[in-house]
Amino acid sequence: MITEHTIDRFEIKRKKEKLAEGGKIDISIDGMTSKKDGVEIRYTFTIAYANDSGKLEISGLVKAKEKDGAKIVEEWKKTKKLPDALAADLFNHTANLNRMRAAAILRALDAKMEMTEERPAKPAA
Repeated sequence: MITEHTIDRFEIKRKKEKLAEGGKIDISIDGMTSKKDGVEIRYTFTIAYANDSGKLEISGLVKAKEKDGAKIVEEWKKTKKLPDALAADLFNHTANLNRMRAAAILRALDAKMEMTEERPAKPAA
């Protein structure tokens, strides 16, 4: 379970006047340490915008409460794999939170954003 999330670095580079729609999102684990109540995971979240129009990187630290933190870190160092539940929690948390941060920054920069389909509100029953 994710208990804390801090951002160390936020960087955006525009290579063209407007960032193109679409691109590739990547989340990489840069390092992991064991703590008495879980693990600390250093990560980098990257969006490489289409047509080589720009790149956004966010680096941070996520703390997760996990049993056998030392075993998780040892296994990750050997195989570069996380337990399924921790991997899902980590990647969903960092992707969702950092996409919201990126959207706010890009909106402030008047950059072109991906369009999402709006769903009509359900009528009250």
